[in-house]
Amino acid sequence: VTHGAGGGGSLFAPQINPFDPNELYVSSDMSQLFRTTTAGAAWDEVDFREIQGGHETRVQYTSDPNVLYSIDYSVVGGLDRKRPTKSTDGGRNWTPLAGDPTGGEAFYLFADPTSTTRLVATDYTRLFFSGDGGATWQLRYTAPNDGAGLLVGGAFWDGSNVYLGANRGLLASTNGGGSFAVAAVGGLPAGQVVISFAGAKQNGVTRFVAVTYAAADSYAGLPGYDNGGGARVVTLDLGAANW
Repeated sequence: VTHGAGGGGSLFAPQINPFDPNELYVSSDMSQLFRTTTAGAAWDEVDFREIQGGHETRVQYTSDPNVLYSIDYSVVGGLDRKRPTKSTDGGRNWTPLAGDPTGGEAFYLFADPTSTTRLVATDYTRLFFSGDGGATWQLRYTAPNDGAGLLVGGAFWDGSNVYLGANRGLLASTNGGGSFAVAAVGGLPAGQVVISFAGAKQNGVTRFVAVTYAAADSYAGLPGYDNGGGARVVTLDLGAANW
């Protein structure tokens, strides 16, 4: 018997409100986006007319608890769409970003948690940066044309430094998103690429943690359940030559 949120579908992208640890969002591939303000004791479904969920509907918190970003999987005009979307009232209402650079084909979206305006969004192969809350975007990276696209496993923001863990390597910007390039870092397990990524900084040391997976089976949009085993966990202290 299925209990709780989900209705039989898989659940993805849990996000905890840094201003209130009792508030969490979690998305379902059955189109729901669920929210709790009681640390999971009870859940509500966000109005489907505002936003619909998928495996990358990862609610992005910012420096203002009222300003949130995510990806809306609503069907528009009979077509499946994945649109970057924004809330300015703490998640009650959501509005698709008018300047969507992906044309309704967003794969990943990350917001700077220390800002309300700095965003990274991708389509299957291209990475875009916005410094004005999604009003305008600039193309900053394009993946090689080999079919795997651009899988971004996570982002770490540190002032003018922005780091994205991707199947293409550690994509780094040291100029506030003005440009991104693959960092010269080695040491990943042979034949594997990054599919999940996180970072933290303490006492001047920046440390990244990543999950790697077989390159031949990794592609933009890879869901967490598409896993045949063999993944590894690696760490990197920023400045080191190898993971």
